Amino acid sequence: MKQKQHGIWLAMLALGFGTSALAQSTAPTQVFFQNIYNTPQPVDVYIDGALVFNDVFSGTSVMYPRAVSPGARTVVVTPWYLPLGQGDLLRTTLTVGGSTSTLKLQNADAPTSEPRLTLSQGQPK
Repeated sequence: MKQKQHGIWLAMLALGFGTSALAQSTAPTQVFFQNIYNTPQPVDVYIDGALVFNDVFSGTSVMYPRAVSPGARTVVVTPWYLPLGQGDLLRTTLTVGGSTSTLKLQNADAPTSEPRLTLSQGQPK
């Protein structure tokens, strides 16, 4: 009888750990945005077609993160005054994950001045 109870306890413990791990993997990622791209006008950021950050000036970081579901996401950066799909500065796919991440818009390496978007773990630095 003790072995049966022990087996049931182990099964419940394993199920609890499995459920806990599953819940953690589907929890939204808190995403910050940092704009250090050399542009005189603010930008808007869309993730999977939804406006997530708007009117973010160069040299600034958004102080409050937005919850984004983990996984591959289409990220589009546009000038603040143009709708999505009309004059996009950048369109890319990034994989969101972890508890906190920062999207950073910056200039690409020389000799080009094209925008580059990176995603790193943690808050803006």
